[in-house]
Amino acid sequence: MWGDYQPITYNEFYKALAQTGGQFFNAAKTAATFSSPQGIKAANWLIGKSGTVMPTVADGAGTADFDTNLFKSGKLAMAHRYLGVQRPVRSPVRLGRRRRTR
Repeated sequence: MWGDYQPITYNEFYKALAQTGGQFFNAAKTAATFSSPQGIKAANWLIGKSGTVMPTVADGAGTADFDTNLFKSGKLAMAHRYLGVQRPVRSPVRLGRRRRTR
């Protein structure tokens, strides 16, 4: 059972870097700045999740539909997905109003 799956990728690092107040480049765009304290904090936060709240590569992370299959089987609470490229997840759980039974 896992709480989260967030791929350790450029896109996810970019978001974590922005959330810590970091930037990839200086204002003049002449030097990379992602090795700043904010960048180190973002990288450590992202990689620190592996094996604690999210599965590792040894657990199968990064393979096709790994997170979707865990989620559908009830073994993953949250998965970070990219809108526009994700496939719908069909769940056996019905959402919406409960019908009264008589």
